[in-house]
Amino acid sequence: MSTPHEPKGFFQYLPRTQHDQVTGFYITDFGWTEIEPEMPYPPWQHPADYSFTNKNGRRLHEYQLAYITRGSGTFWTKETGTIDIKAGTVFLLFPGVRHKYLPDPSSGWDEKWFGFNGDVAQSIMEYYFTPEHPVFELGMKPEFLRLFERVQSLSQKHALGYRRIMAITAQEILVQLHVSTKSDQEADTDIETTCQHIEENFKLTVDFKEYAQSIGQSYSSFRRRFKHYTGLAPNQYQLETKLRNAKQLLDNSSSSIQDIAQECGFESPYYFSRYFKSSTGLSPKQYRTRWEIGTTHLPDNSEEA
Repeated sequence: MSTPHEPKGFFQYLPRTQHDQVTGFYITDFGWTEIEPEMPYPPWQHPADYSFTNKNGRRLHEYQLAYITRGSGTFWTKETGTIDIKAGTVFLLFPGVRHKYLPDPSSGWDEKWFGFNGDVAQSIMEYYFTPEHPVFELGMKPEFLRLFERVQSLSQKHALGYRRIMAITAQEILVQLHVSTKSDQEADTDIETTCQHIEENFKLTVDFKEYAQSIGQSYSSFRRRFKHYTGLAPNQYQLETKLRNAKQLLDNSSSSIQDIAQECGFESPYYFSRYFKSSTGLSPKQYRTRWEIGTTHLPDNSEEA
């Protein structure tokens, strides 16, 4: 039976390998600790690069993600100031950013964490997260806990390729965190629904001004959100969906180009051919026969109906 000065937990620090340099995303350390009330923190001696005191904090040369699953405490960086932490909170640590965190002595806390680094890791973190907003009130998400349990299981079994699988799982945790805590999650749900509507009704031409009104938005606001989320304006997304389905029909059916234009909802065969060539560099006929003629681009001097 543990006393207040004998925490339960596990941690391990991993040396970098040649494979890590190739993949661009690798796990540097991981672990979990159950900090009981009034227990000293941090409870164990960690390597010099990772040790810290709650007076001065520390800086790391890597990224870390920590998930607090019980108890409460505080988190601090120069960029954020002091932030209260409770169960269900995730916080991120960034290279070179001085930080410190501490469980409340009256409650302690349970923590799970992993460290990671690499070129791909840096790209993911710079795209999804910022040092100015490193704390997320995620809640006790079963899917998130399941992914952490997978990391823990892999780390203890040391099965073949376990470090690579851990790295993939860590990336999934980061994506899940991003998706679950986006401030415009409701807007994303609206746009996802719109995209699904377009995909399922690609033969039709959606009037997006009417559509925006039907979901209680102005068209300008809807268009701005749609383009922010997909990278395309609604009409352009609709045309690209029609084009993608036209390519499928050209590759997998013997339907005429006129019939395919009609099947995919283009206003005329002429417009279909013109748009197809401006997007792909090939006319529909050239696209259909591209494997037979052994080229991906030929001049087209004729208009196709």
